[in-house]
Amino acid sequence: VPAVMVSHETADGVLRTWGLPEPAARRAADALNIRTAHSYARVVCTTEFAAREFVRIGARNVVRAPLGVDLAGRHPALYDPRLRARYARADETLLVMCSRLSVEKRPGTAFDALAALRRRGGRAALVVAGDGPLRPRLEQRAREQALPVT
Repeated sequence: VPAVMVSHETADGVLRTWGLPEPAARRAADALNIRTAHSYARVVCTTEFAAREFVRIGARNVVRAPLGVDLAGRHPALYDPRLRARYARADETLLVMCSRLSVEKRPGTAFDALAALRRRGGRAALVVAGDGPLRPRLEQRAREQALPVT
């Protein structure tokens, strides 16, 4: 039975997040990706970023299938001020993070941005759409730093 793997990340990037130096991460990723490319009929990469390391090893079974945004259902013209008002006042900057709350996604960066804005006197709030293993730690950080996070 032909099988397909979807890649929307890079193995070397994940390995570097775990502390592996770049040359070692690249060698390990290349070895993994050679096995992956040979194990699947197709490797579907959602971004050019994800495809790069398969291109680097010369994989010939890589196809691109970008993750799209449904502009009919998510068009900026559909902006609803009532929805925005649920999360931030009109004079506040509203930050939104849609992400899995895991180390390789670096969700703390959104919290860093919120804290930096507020330190500089900016009024801002953050909405997090996502879940994952870092959720308890991020919730604790928001409480400890009195960050307006929903």
